[in-house]
Amino acid sequence: MATLIAKKSVFDMTPEEIRERLKPIAIKARQDALDEGSWFSYRNELCVQDDMFIHEFKDGRKELIQLGDETGKFKVLKVLNA
Repeated sequence: MATLIAKKSVFDMTPEEIRERLKPIAIKARQDALDEGSWFSYRNELCVQDDMFIHEFKDGRKELIQLGDETGKFKVLKVLNA
């Protein structure tokens, strides 16, 4: 017989509780993207303009990129580690 466990509504959670609930989902999504040959994109302090991101690859390579004017186009500004 299945036991139902009451969970707190997202509307009643603190920001920290929401982060903790979503953390394993985000980690899995990141790993799935890397396993499928894609990259994981995020922003950090190196991204000084709105169109700059970090691309992280499965082999550990990280690139600082800037989005282009066309969809899917970007320019590698700097390879952060090789």
